[in-house]
Amino acid sequence: MSTNSIEQFRQAIFAKGLEAPSHIEPGREFRFPGDGKSAKNTAAWCFMFDDMRGGVFGDFSSGLESNWQSASAKPYTDAEREANQARFRAVQAERAQAEKNKHDKAAVTASKIWDAAAPIQILRNMLIW
Repeated sequence: MSTNSIEQFRQAIFAKGLEAPSHIEPGREFRFPGDGKSAKNTAAWCFMFDDMRGGVFGDFSSGLESNWQSASAKPYTDAEREANQARFRAVQAERAQAEKNKHDKAAVTASKIWDAAAPIQILRNMLIW
């Protein structure tokens, strides 16, 4: 079921107008170009649940959000659905924290560069012949 489920998930993403990533790993969020966006864009996202019976995907640039469940899988119980949603929220929170850490580090670096920069008067005097 694994390869077939992943391919079904990719096809569901494609059916909504998105170019799904070539590699999808269950339990991990993937970002990829949104609808009509360049290869560097990461507005679209997908997350296949660990059990490979379902997943969610969307595109922040268009507002698209969609759920998918394998045609060959039994329907999720309410408890399973909530567990999958909780897992996805946890993955999103981890990604958001990693992004925040990256931005905080960049802010510290920028602040150090700014503080070490010479005042404009010194630079102006050096440029005047």
